[in-house]
Amino acid sequence: MGMNASAEEVIQNVIESDKDMNDYYGEMEMKMFDGEDLIDHVNTQEYVSKEGKRKILTKDQLNDNEIVALNDGEKMIMYDKGKEEAFEMNVSDIDISASMNPKEQFKMMIESMEQTHEYEIAGEEKVLGYNTYHIKVNAKQEDSLLGDMELWVDQKTWFILKITSETGNSRMDFEYTKLDLSPEFKENVFTIDIPDQINIESIDENLAPDTVTIEEAENALGKPFLVFSDDEVKLNNIQMYDFTKELERYELEMEYTTNDDVPMFFLSIFPAPEEEDIEIKPGEMKVRDNNAEYEEQINSIMWDEDGLRYSIIITNPDITIEEVIELTENMVWNSDTE
Repeated sequence: MGMNASAEEVIQNVIESDKDMNDYYGEMEMKMFDGEDLIDHVNTQEYVSKEGKRKILTKDQLNDNEIVALNDGEKMIMYDKGKEEAFEMNVSDIDISASMNPKEQFKMMIESMEQTHEYEIAGEEKVLGYNTYHIKVNAKQEDSLLGDMELWVDQKTWFILKITSETGNSRMDFEYTKLDLSPEFKENVFTIDIPDQINIESIDENLAPDTVTIEEAENALGKPFLVFSDDEVKLNNIQMYDFTKELERYELEMEYTTNDDVPMFFLSIFPAPEEEDIEIKPGEMKVRDNNAEYEEQINSIMWDEDGLRYSIIITNPDITIEEVIELTENMVWNSDTE
């Protein structure tokens, strides 16, 4: 495909291509900036086998710490050398991008942005000796979650060799500095050497939410909260996530359906963050006379009210954001539903 190829033709060729690359060894560097300030600098070694095993060694250059993660398709083990902590979790039932080959990862990235971004081929360039398409991905709206991106993608394997991304005042640079597409791994590569005194903690139970009652949810949140009226939608499930260790908070998730059990949306509720950089700023949208932010990328809207942050993710494509906002006007206190 030559220089006259359009971005749409390149992307369609990726999606339809039967060329897969399932094993490789790579070394990469990632830097994140807030304005001109370097806030994150990581070097990574990545081992991926045909059998689906993946090992990643990450070195934090700013904090001088190293983390090793091993995923064999059934279980993932992570060892943080600096903190002297190790964790393991079952991943056999989890569909995550880390288990995808490069073409699948590229396809997923493109498809997730096809409604919110526009693409153009900026040219064909050599990166690490590979012939790549230089693709510019520009957000249609200034406040897009992912912002503008540039990708350098290998023309044969669709491996993403380099990414630059800008969102607001933030910039991320990601680039492979070494790539071997025909690696010969030693027998002990896909193992982790964890000292005997380090206890490997299972985090499967910590990740799973608890099914709770409305009363238990209020006790965890520390105050009453708003819910949707039973006259308009049906509460199908209510779960509580314990993020007290990571974020010092609980988070409530409520699944709503129609009275005929057709999925509609999820409502999440947690204490409103106090940090200025993640506050909801005045804009065009309002929910219940409060400032609101809509994220088209995930079809979600959120607002703060009486010390709690409410976030709705619409799962039914036949429901518009305007219809959901109208439903919020009739929300009631949780005590009125008991």
